[in-house]
Formats: sequence, C-alpha cells, structure tokens
Amino acid sequence: MKKFNKIYKLLLVLPLIFMVGCDDSDDIVEVLTQTTTTTVNTVFIETNATHDDSARYAGLGFSNTITVGSNNPVSSDLAVAFSVTKDGGAAVDGSDYTINNAVILESESFGTGDITFLELGRYEVRINSPSGEVNNKEIFVVAPSATISIEWDDSYYDYDHYLFVGNQDFDGEIIANTFGTTSFETFTASLPEGKTSIYIDDYWNDNASIPVILTVDFGGNVSTFDVIMDKDKWVLVIDAGLDEDGNPALTFTDLN
Repeated sequence: MKKFNKIYKLLLVLPLIFMVGCDDSDDIVEVLTQTTTTTVNTVFIETNATHDDSARYAGLGFSNTITVGSNNPVSSDLAVAFSVTKDGGAAVDGSDYTINNAVILESESFGTGDITFLELGRYEVRINSPSGEVNNKEIFVVAPSATISIEWDDSYYDYDHYLFVGNQDFDGEIIANTFGTTSFETFTASLPEGKTSIYIDDYWNDNASIPVILTVDFGGNVSTFDVIMDKDKWVLVIDAGLDEDGNPALTFTDLN
C-alpha cells in the first residue's frame, strides 16, 4: 500500500513538471504589420450648373462668390488659385477682372473666393490645376449697365429717384440716386443679380399727383412705366438674371 501511494504521488507530480517545463510564453514573438493609408483630395468648384454651358449672371463691379470643395476634409489650410478666360481668350487680371483666391481651412471641406468683373463678356473660371484632374468651371455672363430716368412736365415739382439693392428694402445698399432740380433726372448703374428697387422721393412733399414717366434702358431694350406721384413711394422692383437662352435680362414688378 505504501509503495502504491508513492507511485500515485509520483504520477501526480509528473504532469505538473511537464506543464511547467512546457511554458514557453517568453519565447513568443508577436509580429504586427502596419499599413499606411494615403488620402488623395480632389478639389473642385461647387456650382449649381445643370450642364457644361450653364452660366451665372454678373453685374459690372459687383463681387461674385466662388465656392470650392474637397472630397475629404483637408489636413491643413489649402489655398486654391483660379485661371480666368474671357470670350474664349485670356482675361487680364486688373483690367478685365479682379479676384481673391479661395482658402479651404484645416479640417474643412469647403472654402470661398470671389471675382469682380470690370468689362463685359462671357468669362470662365477654373481651378488653376496643372494636373488637369479637375476640369469643372464656373461661367459668368457680365451684363451691361442700365440707364434709369424719370421725367415730368412741370419743373416746379422736384423728384429724385434711388436704386436700392433688395425688394423695397430701405436697409439695402443705395447703388445710385439723383439730386437734380430739373424735370428730367437720370443715372446709369450696373445691376447686381437678383432684385433691386426704385424709390421716388417727392422733395417738397407736395403730394400733387403729378404724372411721372419712369424709363429703364438695359442694353438698348427700353421699358417705360407710368407713375403718379401722390407721395414718396416705391415704384418698381427689377429682377436681373439670365433668360432661357443664357442672355442677361430684366423682369419687372410695377408697384403703381
């Protein structure tokens, strides 16, 4: 019995010795494979164009925003320069237009620049990318200025007219106005895209219901409106844009 117990104890110890002897965890080497992902950003001009020849209206001397985007947020501030053509040929910075290049800020996907046109024409603005990978563009058609006049018979009365940006908005920018003392007053002004409004002021507040003829000459297209000056008032809303053929055009809302 004692001999059997010794053998039994020996059998219990042997697996333990084997287990301890086989623990080679210190000999395990883990190999990690690291991969590097390269993010390629494609920069483009963001437009609402429905086809390659879609254009935007632009008024002489007014700033036009150009929005650029990236398919991924950029890792640092990214400057985006533009190239500009006019009527199919090279446009001259400082003569045909002035421009502020765009910047996409770090961690952002969009940024803006702006361009102001100094001469009439059809302009194409592209990202100045030597690789040519990005070829989309923003097209602008620059419209002629408008000559806006008021005329009445009796120079005893004194009326002045104002061109405001916006729809009958006294807080809008005043683009042009007159302060004459004759019975014919006129100014020539570039119209921004969208709405502007004409306001006529009865300088002496006579409120005499005098008939006044308001004339808008836009590129040789003349529109006339009859106004009765019974008070200071808004008389016309002008909406400037491109017609269905892509040409500058005006539509009017007569407030009389």
